[in-house]
Amino acid sequence: MNYKDFKQHISETILTRGKSYFDAGAVEDLTKEDGHWLANVHGSEIYEVAIKGIRSIKEWDCDCPYDRGPICKHVVAVLYAIQAESSKSKTSKPKKAKNQVDEIFKNAKPEDLLGFFKKNLRYHKDLKQKLLSEFIHLLDAGDKDRYNKVVDNLIKNSGGKYGYIEYREGKKLSNAFDKLLSQAEVAIQKKNYLDALDICAAVLLKVPNLLLTVDDSSGALQGSCHYALNILESLLESPVIPPIFKDQIFEFMLHAFEKDKTDFDLKDNLLSTLLAQDLEIAKLKRIQKVVQKTFNNLEGNYIEYSQAHYISILIDIAQRIGNEEEAEKLINQYLHFSQIRRMRLEMLFEKEDYESAKQLIADGIKVAEEKGHPGTVTQWKNVLIKISRLEKNVEEERRLLREAFFNNYRSMDYLLQLKNTFDLTEWFEERENIILQILGKSKMPNHNNVHTLAEIYVEERLWERLLNLFHTDKVASQILERYGFHLHKKFPEEMLALYKPMLIHEASRSNNRSHYGQVADKLIGLLKIKGGREVVIELLQKFRMEYLKRPAMMDELRRVL
Repeated sequence: MNYKDFKQHISETILTRGKSYFDAGAVEDLTKEDGHWLANVHGSEIYEVAIKGIRSIKEWDCDCPYDRGPICKHVVAVLYAIQAESSKSKTSKPKKAKNQVDEIFKNAKPEDLLGFFKKNLRYHKDLKQKLLSEFIHLLDAGDKDRYNKVVDNLIKNSGGKYGYIEYREGKKLSNAFDKLLSQAEVAIQKKNYLDALDICAAVLLKVPNLLLTVDDSSGALQGSCHYALNILESLLESPVIPPIFKDQIFEFMLHAFEKDKTDFDLKDNLLSTLLAQDLEIAKLKRIQKVVQKTFNNLEGNYIEYSQAHYISILIDIAQRIGNEEEAEKLINQYLHFSQIRRMRLEMLFEKEDYESAKQLIADGIKVAEEKGHPGTVTQWKNVLIKISRLEKNVEEERRLLREAFFNNYRSMDYLLQLKNTFDLTEWFEERENIILQILGKSKMPNHNNVHTLAEIYVEERLWERLLNLFHTDKVASQILERYGFHLHKKFPEEMLALYKPMLIHEASRSNNRSHYGQVADKLIGLLKIKGGREVVIELLQKFRMEYLKRPAMMDELRRVL
């Protein structure tokens, strides 16, 4: 996408809204900086827009909360402004304009500028955040707590009237954290590993609890945590980092895990990062102790997943230490967790003890049914299918696959697996029996079975049956749009005859530009069918006569021919 043709890639609705913002003069301070176009757009608030790429559009960002599409009206308004700026540059004579800000910096006394900034920092939180992030390296190196103070200040400057951090401020805070973390990467390049650890630690210790009082629906602040964690992980895995410093990272990460009382993913990511390292037994035992304490302190009504998760970690640690007896004891004690039962199942598979595996699964199905976990029941039955194959028990495999097909929303995956167990002649008979079972006592298509029938007819290339299904009045509209394209070449006349009344009905019910656009798109689709042009011309004439007073519809229909 580029600045000349961006209109072709954006929906009409967003284009219209963005253009109205541009026309109203909502775009201010449009500038080029480091390969970006930057601007402020006045809406319900002032939003900051950044578009990467001076000649072509590579990516964009806006700090507004819009998340219903790939691009918002504020970015579109800036695109119009850039287009206008480019046109202006081409038609006017080039002249070097004075930069007023540069002129002030050149002529003002340093002490006056310093006084101005000190005075205004208290009123402009964004500026204070950027100042702290940009010049953190100038803080007193002797202050061991300086990075914690910086993070505290950044959080404090982001707080709203009642301490809650709104979406927009949360994104800005994340940007400030990321700027701070980039300084950690600079410190690593300078082999100042302690500073890098202190910066990452300041973020990782503060943000988890902060997430309880911030709108982080964008995931930006959690992204900052992952950024910090990735830096520490790279240090742990680097062959040039001194072991003594890796020990310090280990101590911090174990402390951070223990201190984190939230339910966010970061807590487990800290643990998994540590366990991914090649740790000596003493460190594994320390992790074991902390995890056991965490498990013992779990409380609430919905803790089963966390319990199973930590038990599986304790089993893994016991095995890595070489304490197989402890691992076996934990597996037997917590076999009611499906995650632990799977661990036992893997052991039985390694021994090819399929009879014991089947009994273990049967017990697991009972437990899952008692708990009301149908998804887990399905998973266990899928393992039974796998065992039947390993045992080369074809009849049992077929029985399980038929049962799975009818009990799991008639999933075609099971049907295709079933087909693979038959030769072609046997399969035709099996297929017809399945179709009869789907049709039921009435032996007629209905709302409950029509999609399954259509999928089978498509998969088996039963085109005449699919066409007949489209002629079933009560269910045709459900499946025509989804499966009709399969018959465009084989039955063009019949398909056009089916589409025509459907589009007439759809046009009669349309009442906004979006609906009109859908009708126009479907008409364009008909042009690809043999004989479709004549039908489209007929429908266009009809719609233009009947809906003449709907200008938006007339506008959309102009796209068709």
